[in-house]
Amino acid sequence: MKTIEYFSYLQKAYVVTMGDYSDYHICGVFDSLPKAKHAKKLFGEESRIEKYEINKIPKSPKDMFFYDVTMDRSGNTKACLNYGIENAIDYSSVEYIDDDNQLVCTLWAKNKKHAVKITNERRVQLIALNKYPVPSQEANDEDEDESSTSSVDNEEKTDKKETR
Repeated sequence: MKTIEYFSYLQKAYVVTMGDYSDYHICGVFDSLPKAKHAKKLFGEESRIEKYEINKIPKSPKDMFFYDVTMDRSGNTKACLNYGIENAIDYSSVEYIDDDNQLVCTLWAKNKKHAVKITNERRVQLIALNKYPVPSQEANDEDEDESSTSSVDNEEKTDKKETR
């Protein structure tokens, strides 16, 4: 019973860490800042202290999960990922058109099917409001010009080889 009483007032954990990326590791976890500071001295100046609240469950809409949906202008779903709540804490909903002219929505939904449905409704609204650009014909023409230029270049190179 004393253990439960002890942890009921413990609100933070102090974690001494070192390294970055694949070298990142935890050196120790402490229940007070003075203990963590002492450990940090022992582990050296490259160590650092990270503070975490314990038993903190992030808030989310009831029975909802956070999704990232990518959909093309025609309504084809390219990706639908449940990123987990750790990526959603600061987001309510975000949408944008990426470099490939695909709609990307990050949103709360009950399941994948619901997330895709919401994204599709947003896509339809954007098209109706003329806010979802149609891929320009110029971009397609440039791609064709590049491919025809390279085939002309290849033909010239082939002709030069044959005349030698």
